[in-house]
Amino acid sequence: MNDLVTMLKTQQLQSDYSTFSELSALAATGQLDLIIKTNIPEVFDEPLERRRTFLSHRLNPVSPVIGATGETAGNRSAQARKFRMPGYPLALISTDVFQEGEDLHTFCDSIYHYGLSGTPIGIEQKTGRVDRVNSLVQRRFINHHHQQKITDSSDFIQVTFPHIRESIERLQVRQLCHNLNDFIKSLHEFGDSSTVRKDLIDTQEALSDKSEIPPQITTPLESPYIPNKPEPGAGNRLAQLETLEQKTTSTLLHIKGLLKTFCGPSVLTQGYRLPGSDRILSVKLESAKNGGEILLIAEEPFSYYKISDHCIEQCMKIYSERTFYRIIAEEEGHHTFRLNRNAEILVGNESMTEPEEIEAFFNRFHQQAVELTYQQPSEKIHNFCQQAQTLANGLDDINGIADFDTQQQDAALQLTFRLGINITTRTQKVIIRQSANLCIFTSKAVPSNAIRAFRENRERKIIEYTWERNRHTDVVEFFLDSEGDISGRITHPEENMSLEEFIFCAYTIAVEADRLEYIVSTDDFL
Repeated sequence: MNDLVTMLKTQQLQSDYSTFSELSALAATGQLDLIIKTNIPEVFDEPLERRRTFLSHRLNPVSPVIGATGETAGNRSAQARKFRMPGYPLALISTDVFQEGEDLHTFCDSIYHYGLSGTPIGIEQKTGRVDRVNSLVQRRFINHHHQQKITDSSDFIQVTFPHIRESIERLQVRQLCHNLNDFIKSLHEFGDSSTVRKDLIDTQEALSDKSEIPPQITTPLESPYIPNKPEPGAGNRLAQLETLEQKTTSTLLHIKGLLKTFCGPSVLTQGYRLPGSDRILSVKLESAKNGGEILLIAEEPFSYYKISDHCIEQCMKIYSERTFYRIIAEEEGHHTFRLNRNAEILVGNESMTEPEEIEAFFNRFHQQAVELTYQQPSEKIHNFCQQAQTLANGLDDINGIADFDTQQQDAALQLTFRLGINITTRTQKVIIRQSANLCIFTSKAVPSNAIRAFRENRERKIIEYTWERNRHTDVVEFFLDSEGDISGRITHPEENMSLEEFIFCAYTIAVEADRLEYIVSTDDFL
């Protein structure tokens, strides 16, 4: 580290391209979040102690120039990721393999077409790899707009067609530029058929034509479509987005304040050390995968599991069924899985998330495996069922709920969801119980007879549909229950639960359990 600092101090006095110039530009423009989101968003899924190794594997090795052909197909995503990062590689030389499927826009604003596509669409497709949302050029325009500067031609994406002037290439480039201009005009002059694009070149006619390559159209063109500008007031989508932004900002400030009070100011960057132990949880706030809700997520490395070394039923009972955190797994070697403890909870503003919920959330990691005892759901939960059912039946769609009904079932409530419409309607049962101060939602997804059909792949399939699947779902924990079925579960403190949180938990587990049921078998048997 000292050597790096010394090198950066030396480079600071130089004007040449260097590590210092790249890092200082990155710091000045605040683009770190964009780089992470575009290239390595999964870094936050890794525990703190593994992130250095993760980044090393994702970003090395690098070189000033890289090449992509059909022979490098297996390495294409890695090549694109490295090119989207600041620094090396500075140039990517590619055949048509990068014409689609990968974005190359983050730090690139120049394209050289040495091989010409026959149509304007083909050229636009290739140029489109860097003409993207959040591209270098778009960020430059936004920056100039805020500074009220007038951009010049160098601020645009630079598209170049290198060719030998006294060759057939010049004829190809000239015709292509004509076709590009005609294509652009056709998008604005709706119904205009005065121009005919030429895919084939008449060599004799082209040789006798001494005209120059036409310049690119740079003047504003008339659009045939009149923009529908929303009026201020009700129905204004922009006003709705601004309201949503204010709500999200308020929620983040509230939750960060609670975390700072309970865990300390650096919890989101350095993690949270559980009191009385050396265990450190990585903590983050993240959007739900299937919606815009904000989730509080905590995670820690736990153990390893190797197929055939243990009894999967016994491990599921101890690790999952009798605990209030989730187990998520990632395969690291042949039949070997790294296990992490994980917990996720929906959070909101002051009226939705209280300090006691934050404390109860982290207390899940203190709890040992226990034999759960259930009791009748409280009157509050009964009322939530009635309110949610009224909303669903009155609005036809509340948070995706098309319809459901409620039944009393011993010491539990049963919600039967009807998901989808017409012939695609599926049903899914959600059981609501209470254990101490926790409200527990469960829903069966895969019956034991379907699990037996896995035969010799049974143990691997169980892990795939439970611990591994937990890594890709919000809040829901899938596990092998005491009846030999795969079930999903969500736990939430009953005392601080709001109607919004109740609806989120009930609907989320119904949808996720039904989705897994459909993956294993298209039959709607649970």
